[in-house]
Amino acid sequence: FPAHSVYSASKAAVRSFARCWSVDLKDRKIRVNVVSPGLTKTPLALQVSGGSEEAWQSRAKIYSDIVPLSRVGQPDEIAKPVVFLASDDSLYITGIELFVDGGQSTQKRLSPQASWNQNGITITGCSNGSNGSSLYKFNQPLGISITDNDILYIADKMNHRVVVIHLDSTKETFSIGSGDGFKPVQFSIPHDIFIFNTSLYVLEQGSHKRVQKMLLNGSDPITVPSVTGLISPTYLYIDINGSIYVSDIYYHSVFVFRSNSTNGSIVAGTGVKGSTNETLDSPYGIYVNNVGTIYIADRYNNRIMKWLAGELSGVRVAGNEIAGNSSTQLNSPTYIIVDENDYMYISEAFSARVTRWAPNSTCGTCIVGCSGNYGSAPSQLERPHSLAFDSNGSLYVSDYGNHRVQKFQLLNSPVPYNQPKIDYNTTWDQCGITFANKCILPTRPHGIFIDSNDSIYIANYEKDRILILSKEGNILERRLIVKLFRYTSLFVTLNGDIYFENGNESGRIEKFTSNSTNSDFVTKFSGHCYSLFVDIRNTLYCSIPWEHRVVKILLDRDIKTSITTAGTKSDGSGSHQLDDPWGIFVDIHFNLYVADTSNNRIQLFRPGELNGTTVAGNNIPNNLILNRPTDVILDTDGYLYIADNDNHRIIQVRNDTFHCVVGCTGKSGSASNELNKTYGLRFDSSGNLYVVDEFNSRIQKFSVSHNSCGTPTTTNSTSESTTTISTPESTTTTSTPESITTISTSESTTTNSTPESTTTTSTPESTTTTSTSESTTTVSTSESTTTISTPRSTTTISTAKFTSSISTSESTTTYLPETSEYTNYNALNDYIETTLLFYSADHSTSLLFVAPLCENSTNIGINCNVSGTICDMGNPCLNDGNCSNIKNNQDYDCLCQPDFNGKQCQFDQRLCKENTCFNNGICDTILDSTFNCTCALGYEGVCRPLLLGYSCECLKGSYYGEHCEITTRRIIIYQIVSKSFAYIAILAMISVAIFIIVMDILKYGFGIDLTRREVEQIRREKQAKKRKQVTQRLIYVNAIP
Repeated sequence: FPAHSVYSASKAAVRSFARCWSVDLKDRKIRVNVVSPGLTKTPLALQVSGGSEEAWQSRAKIYSDIVPLSRVGQPDEIAKPVVFLASDDSLYITGIELFVDGGQSTQKRLSPQASWNQNGITITGCSNGSNGSSLYKFNQPLGISITDNDILYIADKMNHRVVVIHLDSTKETFSIGSGDGFKPVQFSIPHDIFIFNTSLYVLEQGSHKRVQKMLLNGSDPITVPSVTGLISPTYLYIDINGSIYVSDIYYHSVFVFRSNSTNGSIVAGTGVKGSTNETLDSPYGIYVNNVGTIYIADRYNNRIMKWLAGELSGVRVAGNEIAGNSSTQLNSPTYIIVDENDYMYISEAFSARVTRWAPNSTCGTCIVGCSGNYGSAPSQLERPHSLAFDSNGSLYVSDYGNHRVQKFQLLNSPVPYNQPKIDYNTTWDQCGITFANKCILPTRPHGIFIDSNDSIYIANYEKDRILILSKEGNILERRLIVKLFRYTSLFVTLNGDIYFENGNESGRIEKFTSNSTNSDFVTKFSGHCYSLFVDIRNTLYCSIPWEHRVVKILLDRDIKTSITTAGTKSDGSGSHQLDDPWGIFVDIHFNLYVADTSNNRIQLFRPGELNGTTVAGNNIPNNLILNRPTDVILDTDGYLYIADNDNHRIIQVRNDTFHCVVGCTGKSGSASNELNKTYGLRFDSSGNLYVVDEFNSRIQKFSVSHNSCGTPTTTNSTSESTTTISTPESTTTTSTPESITTISTSESTTTNSTPESTTTTSTPESTTTTSTSESTTTVSTSESTTTISTPRSTTTISTAKFTSSISTSESTTTYLPETSEYTNYNALNDYIETTLLFYSADHSTSLLFVAPLCENSTNIGINCNVSGTICDMGNPCLNDGNCSNIKNNQDYDCLCQPDFNGKQCQFDQRLCKENTCFNNGICDTILDSTFNCTCALGYEGVCRPLLLGYSCECLKGSYYGEHCEITTRRIIIYQIVSKSFAYIAILAMISVAIFIIVMDILKYGFGIDLTRREVEQIRREKQAKKRKQVTQRLIYVNAIP
């Protein structure tokens, strides 16, 4: 993840793993939680750390210090998120530590056979090599870097800025830097740049001698404090640990500034100029691989030095230390990139070229700038410095002397399958030849693959074997015994590995390595793979119909984690959804094509995008309707070939048109021109189509041809005599030894031949021809054609309806297309100028048609009246550019209008474009460097409405945020407290009500009055209180007075 935090990405992967696990364990009522990073105090964590509080605290601190959130860990530094499993029914919480590699790889994966277009495209700057200070002009561009999502950053040295260009989007180009100065985001001669995680690093060689770090948009700039003490810093590199390497041409050394250090140290060179293995002379570009090995462009020693980590001396790995332009020499190397295969890509300033050196090689190969001269032509460079590759493998060069950045398009990327060049008018025989049938195929064949050597791989799941056949089908090259999944596809890589799904376990992918009879486990997906594909970066794709998605894994990784690259786990017809994805194809630009079977369409998913685009089906293009397509492949021009399963046909889609290729009868069947459930298809190297005819239990081969099997055409070859009959109704032919007769009519024909006589008769409805040993006769009628050829003779004929040809041991007869409208020999001469005849050892014939040779070599056509130059045929220059043919009409050059550049004038660098000023504002260019918009009342800037902006005034102390959507902690606490009191009151009222109801039920329903005594006592007391007071008078009797 060069442009993203590796630690964050690792943490996201762990969380994703936990989510998937939680779904699997949901039915068992087990919860999954993740605590990251480091350890959490649990019984398990204490047990692992030694059982003591002190040991746990110490270990937790170690993990926190090793991988803080602010930087990437080293490859051997491990972050250990803890995953906990918990359940209401369990007494313990279980935790496990997940080991997460904190390192990252910055090395590109490029094919050793890759080549690039020798004519570069000027991405930015002036194609004529002039400098400037506007946004699209440069003054000595040096360091360049490209992010994973193809954003190009350029250090514009003498303009004191960094220019940012989005290569694959319409986003506007912008610059970072406000001129030469000491302030943040002011650059003094920015010499190199580097992108690490989500930060941009800029190395200044001017008066500051510093490295500034900022976000990728130029915001939040800071000066890296540890990078100090440099005199003439030239290039920098940041390794996977975050350590900064800087080459200094004054000290003739390479310094390293580690993230946990306050100053730098020399890791290569001695501080003194020299040419020994311990010294350097003006080191320029540097590259550090994942294990700390440093590659240095030792410029004035004309060599590349390889410095192992910790060593005091280096090893020369490129160049013989003598400046020169031969394949064994380097001439002032300025930059180096090393790919995963240890191939070195080196820019040479004084040879004005870029070369590639294989590991342990004593010579290199020129890949761009190979003309031998410096200059500003598309194929030339002048003092090239930095290099970079985009995600598609195209090479970018900072053309220092021409003040521009050149792009050299990747031309080829070897693939193990066939992608032939199919001409626009190419057709295939409508009658197929059965290449394989039930004898070697299962009842319902599915898996087939044809490699670049035209070996054909067939999966027979019924007999548990993979068969490898020759292209003729008569030689069994190899038989592999293995249990296969019924719908497994096959994919064979360049090194001969055969990938398939094992039938013993769902989603289990295995492979046979070259010449091995035992399969090896590769990975296991979550469901059956109905299609497998391995792209040029060794990424394995799998389509899982029942999960409605396509997933992939990186085969080069030790831990193979599947990543969803298209679709979701639910079916649907949205652009981000799939419904039963079947066949898949990934081109060299990593565009994924999916046969979205139940949605009756072909979806295209571009790299990094989860929303697909329909490229075929559902009335695209031009009302094309597909019916459950199950496979899709591409030819070399990117045109689609689709197995339209339930329509029993193969469809070709070219740009905005489509047409049926084979199986075009409109019905299913078993005839040679019919198919029944077209399941899959593949090309051989000649462009012939092999179609898996599922319900006919066969594989049909449809050869490239301009004929149709519906046309009555027959060719036979014998040594003594030949008879050919080809008519729609009836034909009779008789031939004697040493004679040849050919008949083709629309009604009836009779031919007799004798050794010494020849008779020819021609009528509007029939033709009869007889020939002898040394004569030639040609007959042409309006409704039929007869061709006669004897030993040592040649005949050419034309017809309006039918064509037929026969040849013997030393003769050949040509044919014309069945669509010909010519009805006389003179017209035929206008159509065909020359016919070449060939004699083959097996007494068979072959045909070659040669177009007329025009006096003007650039003209084409029957009458040589059509210009065939690149400019006239292709109109390649856009935006009113003037096209000129160069190199004997093998190339072209476009003279662009002002403010347009590029090979085809395709880059619009005008300051004032149609959409620069909004709302009908008028754009005016000022001093060729800026523009001004004249707006209507109520608009400003680029004519945006004055009332466009707004701000929300939030209730002080209660809410905040752009839209007052965030509640303060105080209000949240008040809400919690108030809700708590409310809940308590509600519970109290509910309790009282329930008590009263229960007491009434007992009293009136069951006669049980639990309060009767208490109520009676209370009643008596009340009655007693209600009695009136009585005054009693006591009289004492017999009282003594």
